[in-house]
Amino acid sequence: ATFNTFDDAETLAELSSSTVKATGKVDVTASDNSKIRTGAGAATLTMGSKGLGMGAAASVNLTSADVTARIQSTTITAASVKADASAEREILSIAVAGAADAGKGEGVTGSGAFTYNSIGGSVLSEVVDSNVTSSGAVDVLASEESDVISVAGDLSVGGKVSVGLSGVATKLSGNAYARLSGGSIRSQSLSVKSVTDRDSTGIAVGVAASPNGNASLKGSVVVNIAGSGSTGGREGTIAEITGGAQISTTGAITVAAAERNNLLSFAGAAAATFKSGPGI
Repeated sequence: ATFNTFDDAETLAELSSSTVKATGKVDVTASDNSKIRTGAGAATLTMGSKGLGMGAAASVNLTSADVTARIQSTTITAASVKADASAEREILSIAVAGAADAGKGEGVTGSGAFTYNSIGGSVLSEVVDSNVTSSGAVDVLASEESDVISVAGDLSVGGKVSVGLSGVATKLSGNAYARLSGGSIRSQSLSVKSVTDRDSTGIAVGVAASPNGNASLKGSVVVNIAGSGSTGGREGTIAEITGGAQISTTGAITVAAAERNNLLSFAGAAAATFKSGPGI
C-alpha cells in the first residue's frame, strides 16, 4: 500500500499596508505545482493442495493546499499591476494485485486493487481596499487545474473458488476565486478572471478464472466526482468586483469566470469457470 499527502499546506504571496512607486511592473504571484506518481503491487502464489492465496494492493493520494496572491490596503503607482494565483496539480496512481493457485486447484484465490485520489484546496487572487494607478493593465487572476489518472487491476487464477475486486475513486474539489473589493483603480485596462479546469480518468479492470473449480466472481467499479470547494464561504468558480470599488479605465474592463470538467471512467470485469459452477 502507498499513502501520499500534501495536506493543509499554504502558498502565500502578499503585498499589504504599503506604498509602492515603480517605473516597471508590480507582480504578486503565488503558484503550486504538485505532482504525485505512485504505484502499489501485490502477488500471491499458492502451491499446496488446499491453500488460500490472497493478494491486495492499495494507493491513497491526497492534496488540498491553498494558494493565495493578495494586494491589500496598499497604494501602488506602476506601469502594470498583477495579482496572480495558480495551482497545477497532477496525480498518477496505479495499483495491481494478483493471486494464483499452482497446486491441485482445490484452494481459494482472491485479489483486490484499489486507488483513492483527492485534490482540493482554494486558489484565491484578490486586490482589497487598495488604490492602484497604472499606465497599463491591472490584472487579478486565479486558476486551478487538476489532472488525475488512476488505474486499478487485479487477476486471480486457480482454485475451486476465484474471486476479486478492483476499484478507483477520485474526488476533485478545488476552486478558483478572483476578486477586486473596495479601493480605486485607474488604468488602461482591468481584468478579473478565474478558471477551474478538471480532468479525471479512472480505469478498473479485473479477471478471475477457475479452470478446475466451482465458482469465479469478479467486480470492478470507478467513481469520479467533480465539485467545487469554498473560499471565504463562497463555493464555485468566481470572478467579481465588489465592495464599492471605484474604477476608471481608458480601455476594456473584463470580469470572467470559466469552469471545465472532463471525467472519463472505464470499469471492466471478466470471470470464467471451466467446470460446472457459476462465473460472475
